[in-house]
Amino acid sequence: MKYSLIVCALLLAMPLRTHAQQNPQEEHLVQFSGLVLDGTTDELVPVPFTNVLVVGKGRGTYTNWDGFFSIVVERGDTIEFSAVGYKTVRYHIPDTLRDSRYSIVQLMTQDTINLPETVVFPWPSREHFRLEFLA
Repeated sequence: MKYSLIVCALLLAMPLRTHAQQNPQEEHLVQFSGLVLDGTTDELVPVPFTNVLVVGKGRGTYTNWDGFFSIVVERGDTIEFSAVGYKTVRYHIPDTLRDSRYSIVQLMTQDTINLPETVVFPWPSREHFRLEFLA
C-alpha cells in the first residue's frame, strides 16, 4: 500500500516538473554574435576591443583582438558599438527572428578630429625661461 502511494505521488508530480522547465522568458533570448570591421578602407581590418553595449540594460561586452563578439540579448534590443577613433553605431535586433542565433558584420567608419597644435612650456612665459637658464 505504501509503495503504491509513493508511485502515485511520483506519477502526479512528473507533469508538473516537465511544465516547470518550460521558461517563456528563454523564447525571447537570442545569441547575438558577429565581427566588427573597419569599413573606411578597401581592406576589411578588424577593430579590436570595440565596446558592444545593450542600450538601456546596463549589459555589454567587447570584441576580442580579431573583432569577434558574442552576447545574449532579447529580441527588439538596441545594440551600440563604440570604439576610440570611430563613430558610434547603433543596431536594432529584429523582433521577427525565428531562430535563437543571429550574426552580423558591423562596419565602423573612422572619426577624425583635428585639434590645433599646442606647445606646452614649464614656465609661464619666455622671459621666465630666459631668467632660469640664461641668467
